[in-house]
This record gives sequence, structure tokens and C-alpha cells, in this order.
Amino acid sequence: MQVPLGDQMRGSPQQPLLDLKDQRIGFDICYEDIFGEELLDQVRDQHPASPSAQQAAGHEHPERTTPDREHTGRDTAAASTAGDASGTGATILANLTNLGWFGNSHALPQHLQIARMRALETARPIIRATNTGTTAVIDAHGHVQAQLPTHQEGTLRATVQGHTGLTPYARLGGNLALWLLSAALMAAGTLLARKFRAAPASGADR
Repeated sequence: MQVPLGDQMRGSPQQPLLDLKDQRIGFDICYEDIFGEELLDQVRDQHPASPSAQQAAGHEHPERTTPDREHTGRDTAAASTAGDASGTGATILANLTNLGWFGNSHALPQHLQIARMRALETARPIIRATNTGTTAVIDAHGHVQAQLPTHQEGTLRATVQGHTGLTPYARLGGNLALWLLSAALMAAGTLLARKFRAAPASGADR
């Protein structure tokens, strides 16, 4: 294919969102929606604007000057615009995945269930496009609005309503579970301490 392998470079960890009309779409591929933390940066407000949005806002994109740079000038410009008015978070999430290597196993419905959980965590609709798995549209409440059968070629048409705002999980990430666990342990410890302090007093009265 005569692909210049020496010119292939690792992209920025935070990729720009796709601006489509009044919506912002955040893409992930394959297994990335298995890990909830992978999607949080896309829905948070602090996210790089797309190249088209940056150009509309007057941001310059310096060109790549050396072939051995780790990131392109476009990546650097995108990262520097985090927090701009044009850099709001994704209103819709989309997953493009190849599930062919899972055959007809339980992994196919499991990936759909995982995507439904990601929709609940982020309060964002999710569009899934797969080759053998479940191509589906999931609303922001985790309900499957429309889907195609597995291992069948077809076209799925549905209306998708984007959402804004952040859930507690989107704001705090995995720290939310740690804080809730810490609060539960502190409450349990306080109750146990009160119980042990009250036990000798009741015994003395007897």
C-alpha cells in the first residue's frame, strides 16, 4: 500500500469532537466504552474544540515542522483551547466497533449492556455501529430505542436527542464511589463507637 510508516504518529489522548449542526459527538472505538473513565473527558465541558470550531473562533493551527514530533501542530492547538467557549462537552456519544472476533458469544449482548450503563453514567445518548454485534441507538436513560439483529446487514434509522449537563459520576469519576464508601465506613464506625460506649453504661446500671 506504500504507506509511509515513518510518518505515523501517536495522536493526542484527547481527540476533538465532531460538530454536527447544533450537536457535538464524541467517538470511541471497540472496547473503550467498557471503561467508563475513558468517556468522561468527552462529556465534560473542558474539552478541545474541533478543528472547524477552532477555525471559526480564529485559532491558528501551526503546521507540523519535523517528522519526529510526537504530536502534530493541530493536536497542540486543540489542547490549548480546552475551556474555550467553543469547547463544550459532547452531547452525543458514538461507538464504532469490530466484534467479529467474539463470534456469536455472550460478548455481543454484554457490549450492548455495557453501552447502556455508559449512557446512564453520562446522561448521554449513545449510537453503536458494529459489524457483527448489536447496532443500536440508546437514549440518555439507558433505554434501547432501536437496534438491528446481530450478524445481519442492515440500516438503522432513529431520532437522537443530545443532552448537556453533568451527572455526579461525570463530575467526579471513580472518586465518587470512593467517597461514598468512605462516608459509609465513617457512618458505620460512628454507630459502632456509640454502641460500644453505651454498653458499659447500661451494664453498670444493672
